[in-house]
Amino acid sequence: MSKVAITGMGCMSPYGVGTNKLIKGIESNKDCFTNYSIKINTTEYSNYPVGLVVLEDEEIESAMKSQLTPLSYYAYTSSIEALNNANITKEDTFYSDIG
Repeated sequence: MSKVAITGMGCMSPYGVGTNKLIKGIESNKDCFTNYSIKINTTEYSNYPVGLVVLEDEEIESAMKSQLTPLSYYAYTSSIEALNNANITKEDTFYSDIG
C-alpha cells in the first residue's frame, strides 16, 4: 500500500489562478457563474450555470498553450502551484517519485 502526504495546494477556478484567489473569491461572496447556453438539438437550447476559468495572457506560457488541452493545462498549472506551496524543487532527491 502506498502512503500519501498532502503538502501543498494548487487550483484554478473561475475566481482566477491560485488558491489565494479562490479563497478571496469565496470570502467575498462574489458570484463567478454565468449562464451558458448549450444546444440540445437543432431547435432547442438549454441554459446551465457555468464557472468559466479565464486566464490572463501573462499567465499562459506560449509553449504550454500550444501543446496542452485546456484541462491538461489547468492540471499542470495547479500542480506547479502545489509543488511551490510545498517548497518542493527539482533538486529534491525524491522529486522523481512524485506522482
